Amino acid sequence: MSIVSKLSGSSTVEVSGALRRVVLSAGARIFVLPLSGVAAILLARIVSTDSGEDGYAIFTLVAALPFLIPFTDLGLGAAVTNSAAGLPGNYVSFRRVLRSVTRMLICVSATLLCVNLVIYLSITWPVLLNLDPGLDLNLAIFVAMTVFCASAPLALGFRILLGIRHNAAVVVVQGFTSVFTLILVGIAVSLSDDSLRYAVGLSTSGVFIANGVLSVVAWRKVVAQAALARRHVTPLGFQVADERLLMTAVPMFIISLALPLVFQTDRLILSWFSSLTEVAQYSAAALVFLPAVSVVQMGGRSLWGDFAAARHRGASSRSLYGKALRLSIFMGVVVAGGFCLVAPAITRFAVPSASREISLYLAFALLLFVQAVQQPAGMFLTDGVGLRFQAITTSISAVIGLPVSVALAGEYGAVGVVAGTAGVAALLHVAPCLMFSRRRLNKEHQVSSETERRREEVV
Repeated sequence: MSIVSKLSGSSTVEVSGALRRVVLSAGARIFVLPLSGVAAILLARIVSTDSGEDGYAIFTLVAALPFLIPFTDLGLGAAVTNSAAGLPGNYVSFRRVLRSVTRMLICVSATLLCVNLVIYLSITWPVLLNLDPGLDLNLAIFVAMTVFCASAPLALGFRILLGIRHNAAVVVVQGFTSVFTLILVGIAVSLSDDSLRYAVGLSTSGVFIANGVLSVVAWRKVVAQAALARRHVTPLGFQVADERLLMTAVPMFIISLALPLVFQTDRLILSWFSSLTEVAQYSAAALVFLPAVSVVQMGGRSLWGDFAAARHRGASSRSLYGKALRLSIFMGVVVAGGFCLVAPAITRFAVPSASREISLYLAFALLLFVQAVQQPAGMFLTDGVGLRFQAITTSISAVIGLPVSVALAGEYGAVGVVAGTAGVAALLHVAPCLMFSRRRLNKEHQVSSETERRREEVV
């Protein structure tokens, strides 16, 4: 058998394995979805029944604040994921990267805690969120943000597991986030007369617990990788590790700043330029949208480790990318269609005053499909060059998307904001990334084919 035949067979096995991991991750999300979905619905029911529609809107507004600042890892998590994808061969380099990033994230966590304290003591969180100061929620929001800021270093567990292609385990643990929050909020509400304050203060507790569990799992995996590395270590120089860290960290940090402005500012925009009623309508539909979109996102997320591993080997990813894109489109159509069928009934049960207009659910379905199509390109473009390109597209989308959402919020409320987000993301982020990925894949395939041809000639 020729080298080309061997390489082709190996590539086929790797592509099949990668696609199985995509399906396994999506399947794991579907498996835990009933549990996490029921927990989220019960949580919404408890808060909305006990504190009313406005109380529920405030709770979701605070719970969504961490999504506005996902740059807590300064983009350094991408370097950890890419480095972990080369384990166990590059264990020495990985260990150095992990130590450097951990130290930096501890400093970031401390800085965020100080900023949170300054806001609590001076500006106050209710003023910043345009809430009624008479509700006396400053301390509760401060506690919620303190819990979130303290979890920043723990998020590296997720990054490591993603790199070593254990995304399914991540999906299962993250699926219990709403369960953890439900348990704590339920206990607090049942024991307190001032239930809204306690609910708001515990709104981010599930994230902290999930990150802690993932860190423990990741540490056990790293110990196992260290044992393997003793048998075949390919140490990389410290300068090489630092170069990779900087190449990915800077653009990833920009992406982390820009993406929330595109996808996570809707509630805040509605709070300022529409009404709390529209925030509640949006949040009610998002109860079903977020679990639905997580199926395609978490399935596609497993591709990051496979694309990174292919770069470590110098192999072409064109076959994997093409099949993954077709699979993502199919999953997007199926999940978006299912969302339109079941979302109205579920949201009206969770929040009785939820909107009955189908237009809001169609807008969310379009946004869901757009994010599904983006997954293969987003996970392929995770090296330095790819992340720089995504940093440009996300920044442009944020700059244009914010005024578009503000303009549509006043006139069309939640429907306008969601539709605007979907349109801007599709035209300015997804489409350019698909075209750039295709061009890079073709070039990569040509280089890989030429390398294989030369190896065959040598043999």
